[in-house]
Amino acid sequence: MAGVKGELTFKLDGNDKSFIVKELTARQILGIFDKKNINVDSLTFAKIREIFGKKVLPVASNITEEELLDLLPSDIDVIWEKFKAVNSVFFRTARQLNKVEVVEQIKTALVQDFLNAYAKLLKQGTAKD
Repeated sequence: MAGVKGELTFKLDGNDKSFIVKELTARQILGIFDKKNINVDSLTFAKIREIFGKKVLPVASNITEEELLDLLPSDIDVIWEKFKAVNSVFFRTARQLNKVEVVEQIKTALVQDFLNAYAKLLKQGTAKD
């Protein structure tokens, strides 16, 4: 890790912004898995995206949901791998709780959002006036 303890700062190829991913605190991790906040057995794609956007993204990075939608899927993958690296304890905890599929679905949800937005743009671009 570079810079501040528990933070990783990096740039994506072709992007001038410095991205930061942060290690989640114990309180933040427990809050994500708190049964009052989420029922991990009945999560929907939309709920996973909402949890990530409202609970994880603001405290774990300097990236907004809108910025993610403007990134290439390959860039999202780079960010995700950096997030996993700086939050290895978070992912180990999820595995121990047998809920690793939840955190892996977060990435899938983000990529799906991108693909949906891309398909919509393509459809608009090919629509005849």
